[in-house]
Amino acid sequence: METILSIPVSAENFRRVVDPINKGKSVCHAYVQIRHLPSGISMSPNPRAHDVDNQISRTIFKSLTVDNTKLFHLLNRGITISAGEVEYDNKKEILRVRMTDEFAHGDIDGGNTYSAIERARRERGHEVPPPAFMDAYVKLEILTGVELDIVELAEARNTSSQVKAYALANLAGKFTWIKDELVGQPFAKNISYTEGEDKEISVVDIICLMTLFHPKYDGAQHPIKAYTSKKSCLDDFQSEYDEKNQPSPDGYYKLRSVLVQILKLSDHVHAKCKDHYKAIGGITQIRKEEPDNGKKAARPGGLRELGGAKELHFIGGEVSYSWPAGYLYPMLGALRAILDTSGRKAKWLVDDPCDFFTRHGKRLVEITLDRSSELGRNPNAVGKSKGHWQQLYDIIRLKMLEERMSAQSR
Repeated sequence: METILSIPVSAENFRRVVDPINKGKSVCHAYVQIRHLPSGISMSPNPRAHDVDNQISRTIFKSLTVDNTKLFHLLNRGITISAGEVEYDNKKEILRVRMTDEFAHGDIDGGNTYSAIERARRERGHEVPPPAFMDAYVKLEILTGVELDIVELAEARNTSSQVKAYALANLAGKFTWIKDELVGQPFAKNISYTEGEDKEISVVDIICLMTLFHPKYDGAQHPIKAYTSKKSCLDDFQSEYDEKNQPSPDGYYKLRSVLVQILKLSDHVHAKCKDHYKAIGGITQIRKEEPDNGKKAARPGGLRELGGAKELHFIGGEVSYSWPAGYLYPMLGALRAILDTSGRKAKWLVDDPCDFFTRHGKRLVEITLDRSSELGRNPNAVGKSKGHWQQLYDIIRLKMLEERMSAQSR
């Protein structure tokens, strides 16, 4: 469904900057009067749930309507939006923002600001004379050409609460059992447990990978939040600690016995995707750059959504082309079907989960790419598709049962 926002913006309050590396991307900056900010902007790309009555929104509401009306555009970080196209009519001084992707276009950051503004206009916008805040401004940052990067952007732009919670969790000792379990692993020294550490792996990423195998997710409920919101995973992890700062034995802690294997499995899945892709007819040159406009493109059968080389921290080595998390996470999450979490400790239902994916991952890759084609080669849409998560989980469960029956018949 296409949405076009038409926003009055004076020429002196609008600027466009082309990305210095990828000419297919751009950033537009605009100061928009509160009275002209469109209602109903989608919150789909935003990883946070924004309650109009939370403390942050209430503080912003007060800043706008009472304390700092004239300085609001300087004191507030503003709103960041992803869009398909941005056009500016110099004669009419109208900014037109076209949104065509329900998953990737909309509010990336600044949801609390937007909620506070909507509340202020709803509660007081009808007053006569109009309240002073209706003449105030808010800063808009509009990004185009970032559909394939939307999750990374959304997470990066929504780090303030996450970083604070991350640091406090470490001070409270809630990461201790993770540290203890990873002692002696070659990658352990590269894990960051506090903000400011210059290390390659974040403990929050490890928690997200564990979320994919969390015992509460059965065959009908799927850990999609592991892909969509790191903060939500961190919140879940912390919520499992009691008043004595002890972790629940039925949650993340149950995965302690298989934690190292989960981390290595995540890298193994990433590494094997290229082989499985080739096995279903992929081409050797899976990505090329179009020199005329700098946009990613591919020949028939290619994957323009793949990124550059990426190090595999848990098993060593690297992949020549990194696969998007929107593809990897549903495949990895499907493998919880071969993990038994019914006992005190989690245990695998197969001899080696990595070997299992080597045998059956081809089908997961094939279905993932088919689903991506249906969704316009949009990894973000794939990663959010509940039906896709369900299909992959069912396939892994079926493959496990087939292997068991085959073993019993011998």
